Amino acid sequence: MAASANRAAVNGAAGSGEPEASRDHVIIFPFMAKGHTLPLLHFAAALSVHHKSLRVTLVTTPANLAFARRRLPGSVHLVVLPFPSLQPPLLPAGVESTDALPSMSLYPAFLRATALLREPFAEFMASLSSSPPLVVVSDFFLGHH
Repeated sequence: MAASANRAAVNGAAGSGEPEASRDHVIIFPFMAKGHTLPLLHFAAALSVHHKSLRVTLVTTPANLAFARRRLPGSVHLVVLPFPSLQPPLLPAGVESTDALPSMSLYPAFLRATALLREPFAEFMASLSSSPPLVVVSDFFLGHH
């Protein structure tokens, strides 16, 4: 099944009264480790609250959704990409953040799985082609090879 079929926009609150497509769009996609995620959640919230003309979207995975939702204002859009599974399965089900790893020996497998998010993320970005984002803010995995 194509990853885009699994992608789900979780909320879509507009904060400025402007049509969504006409607002500058900031996409934020943190690496799934709390030390990376928390600062970018704070950044997303600050952008959304202090720059209401911006449309802010945070990209996350299913197991990280509740953590993000509890820390963000409703004006930040959440897009959920399915977390890839490795074959043979190397990570326990639901392990989508470094803090959920039962052992740091699984960190290399976790990195391999996060690298597989590039394709569904690229599909998500392609779906925005009629209204591309102003900027994409990410760390680590998007530049990691």
